[in-house]
Amino acid sequence: MAELIQIGHDGHITTVLMNRPEKLNALTEDMFMAMTREIHRASGDPTVRAVVIAGSGKAFSAGADIKGYVDHGLDAFVHFQRLGRALNDAIAAAAVPVIAVVEGLALGGGFEIALACDFIVAGPNARFGLPEVKLGLLPGGGGTQRLPRIIGHQQAKSLLFTGDTLDAQSALEQGIVLAVAEDPHEQARRLAGRFLPWPRRAIAAIKQAVNEASPLEIGLALEYQSLLALYQSPEGQEGMRAFVEKRPPRFRDLGGSGEGGREP
Repeated sequence: MAELIQIGHDGHITTVLMNRPEKLNALTEDMFMAMTREIHRASGDPTVRAVVIAGSGKAFSAGADIKGYVDHGLDAFVHFQRLGRALNDAIAAAAVPVIAVVEGLALGGGFEIALACDFIVAGPNARFGLPEVKLGLLPGGGGTQRLPRIIGHQQAKSLLFTGDTLDAQSALEQGIVLAVAEDPHEQARRLAGRFLPWPRRAIAAIKQAVNEASPLEIGLALEYQSLLALYQSPEGQEGMRAFVEKRPPRFRDLGGSGEGGREP
């Protein structure tokens, strides 16, 4: 069995590569834990000056592996969400800049990992989205909180209410992406290189000051409680089961009968 993540080192830059290409790097509990350990390790290593997170194959990450919790009950869902949030919290709190290199899909939890990073560098084929509404759920890894802080409430609500995706150029224009490049890995290395001359402690202090400028923790707590309620609702259960069964969801709270939209 291949390793779920692969770690690379290039001078003072550590790369964390999600490695489930056959599943479009769909996120599992083991992936969350392995990535969190590596982020903590890199953050505590004085020789590391930047971290790059990327995906192997054709995608950054298509999001959570829903089969891992759809029929396993609330406790399993809570455990899965806590692990995902722990990873994103570790990324946001890391003492070094963290750069997401996005090629292909960055959806749901995959997009939330990228949003927790300090910068996103995208390839021309990148696509970003939070399709949880199509499952009768909401993003639970910070998407409802971090995205509005980047693009504003109206643009964020439009994406969250519809589950639509953005291409790389649109994400660049809205400020989600810092740069679009034919070789986003090289672009990320050049970006990281710009931080290397400056004191690690100063970079960490600047990052903390920017990230803690608003009560993010309050919003994240509300997001989490709302997600648990939706997971237990009939619509949430139907949306996830329909996704796994590869059929349109049959939601009952649409103000009438009928089927929901297409699968995310």
